[in-house]
Amino acid sequence: MKEDELLEKLIELARSLNIDVRTVRGKFRDGACRVEERNLILLNRTSPLPRRITALAEALSDRPLENVFLLPAVRDVIDKARRESAAYPAENKNE
Repeated sequence: MKEDELLEKLIELARSLNIDVRTVRGKFRDGACRVEERNLILLNRTSPLPRRITALAEALSDRPLENVFLLPAVRDVIDKARRESAAYPAENKNE
C-alpha cells in the first residue's frame, strides 16, 4: 500500500472512532490531544508523510481495535506503534 493511501486509511479510521483529524501548517509536533472534550489529532502539513503516518498510528494505538476490520497494512502500522510505545513508554509521554 502506498504511503498516501495508508495515511488516508488511518484518517478514515480515526474519524470512524469520532476523532477529528486536522492537517495544518505550523510550528508544532504531530500528535493527539483533547480540546473541549473532543478528541483531536493534529498533523503538521510540513511533516514528512512517514512522520504523519507514525503520529496517527501512535494516537490510534491505545484504542480498542480488536473488533474493527482493518486492512493488514493499517493494522501492521498500528501494531508497530503499540510495540514501540510499550518498549519505550517514557519517551512517548508528553511533558
